[in-house]
Amino acid sequence: MQSMFPSLFPGGGGETAQAAGRSAPAAEAEDEPEPEARSVTIGWVGDTMLGRGGALPPDEGRGLLTEVGRSTVDPAVMSGNLEGTLSTGGGSKCVGASGGNCHAFQVPPSHAGALHAAAFDVMSLANNHALDFDEDGRAQTIAALEEREIEHTGLPGQVTVVQRDGVRVAVLGFAPYPGSRR
Repeated sequence: MQSMFPSLFPGGGGETAQAAGRSAPAAEAEDEPEPEARSVTIGWVGDTMLGRGGALPPDEGRGLLTEVGRSTVDPAVMSGNLEGTLSTGGGSKCVGASGGNCHAFQVPPSHAGALHAAAFDVMSLANNHALDFDEDGRAQTIAALEEREIEHTGLPGQVTVVQRDGVRVAVLGFAPYPGSRR
């Protein structure tokens, strides 16, 4: 089986070796049966906000996602970009900001239940609002997601692996914002 990705590890065997243009060692190719092809459906949505500032939706935001229906339930792995924090308190990045162009998003940790009810499996924290309420806000966000068994990705060097139906799916989050790399 050919891969479109180059080998990251010199001397690797099997599919990795073939991807880099080398043949797999003959004994290895003969002894190992071809793996069974499996697939899963992956869903992804962009910026996901469950409220903003003093305008919090009723029922901890659960009603916000009912209209998306099966769009978030059908995929085997459902991911989204969490825009803001699931936290309370803490200092906003906008304190002392001038010009009115600073936006910091925060909803209570209990709003993570809306993501769970909508069948999200992984939320990316790699964006310009992940640290709106500093490291404490991000730590509360991670705790709220973990409490509802929702994985997260997007921290520096983090690769989150979700397994569904015997298929391992790696989920990574990237952001070009200096404040998101801490």
